[in-house]
Amino acid sequence: MKTLKVLVVIFVSALASMTLSSCATSGATSEEEMQTYLPTFSWSPQNEAPPNSANMTIAIVAPVFGTGQVWALQQAFEGFSKSLNVGFQNLLTSKGFAIKGPFDSYDAMTYEDKKVCELAIYPSLGVTVKFSNVTWHQDLGVSLVRGILNGANSPNAYKLEGDIVVGGKVTLIALETMTNQKMWVKDLVLPDTTIHVNSQKEYLGYGQGQPNAQLVGIEVPKDFLVDPGIEAPVAKTLEVYFEKILNTASQYVNLEEMHNLQKQVKEIREKAQYINR
Repeated sequence: MKTLKVLVVIFVSALASMTLSSCATSGATSEEEMQTYLPTFSWSPQNEAPPNSANMTIAIVAPVFGTGQVWALQQAFEGFSKSLNVGFQNLLTSKGFAIKGPFDSYDAMTYEDKKVCELAIYPSLGVTVKFSNVTWHQDLGVSLVRGILNGANSPNAYKLEGDIVVGGKVTLIALETMTNQKMWVKDLVLPDTTIHVNSQKEYLGYGQGQPNAQLVGIEVPKDFLVDPGIEAPVAKTLEVYFEKILNTASQYVNLEEMHNLQKQVKEIREKAQYINR
């Protein structure tokens, strides 16, 4: 009986070794293939006005994602928002505006900052990321080994294949800095882009459609976006959006319109008794 137990242990160990070796050979979960994609966000203005030629100072408030966007802290989205911060600064200086900031929020501006700047512009990022047409492919070898080593109730291993639809909008808002009055709003629509993805990581669950399975859901859970097989194609889509956002914003930031707002700012401040106080 002791000999039989030893043989069973040897058999299970060999089977596990063969399965893990097969997974490594396929490259699906190897460290080399699971390197995170590093997106490149770049944009250059078509024309550049002389520095400070617009005779107007604008505060920049850093772009922020809306609430409930669980993927906002992932590397690709964090790089996207930080690069937009720099991009909007470049956009305004290329139009001849003097800028202050960037500020983390409107409330981070001091009284003196608000006096110097006529407007504060901040972008609100409303990016949507949703799964569709999801299929879970069970890795039979890994699932079998998990069952042998951890028991029949052990979760199975799955890989994800499906489509991710990325879209949404970026809203540019300009505020009069002393009164926080909204002066100007522009929506930059991000057209839905459908991306086909195949996960590189494996996810544990008990089957498709079961209430206790970790494999069910339309909204992208945070854990899925750190999967290189999913993050890389999403990051490449953000690269395209980045250029589109700044090109469109450049058309919206019109010097004549900004000067009209500048006149309104003076009237608002006089009415609110901020002039000559």
